[in-house]
Amino acid sequence: MFPQVFGVVSYSIWRALPIIYINTVSTLIYTFGDLIVFSISLALSNYFKIYNAQVFALKHKDLTLKEWRRLRYRYMKLCELVYEVDDCLCHLLCLTFLMHLYILCVEINQGML
Repeated sequence: MFPQVFGVVSYSIWRALPIIYINTVSTLIYTFGDLIVFSISLALSNYFKIYNAQVFALKHKDLTLKEWRRLRYRYMKLCELVYEVDDCLCHLLCLTFLMHLYILCVEINQGML
């Protein structure tokens, strides 16, 4: 990831070890954002699957007004959760996209792709 370092200074194992460490840490940080986005997206989809299963279980039943209100309230709370998560997640999603774009440009520039 950092071949330009050894273009400036001569290679030494003692100089390479910190660079390998920095490369490992930056790779973990690079993938951690993706992991958060994937985990949150899977959790939200799981909440909707659970809600959907509850609605399909009541498909051919006559529901009272109280039961309809309870279903509607759960759906409204899920939608509010999605809006709240979207407000927070959109910035992280944009940041991870820009990080991927930057890494791709660096690899193209270095001829590694």
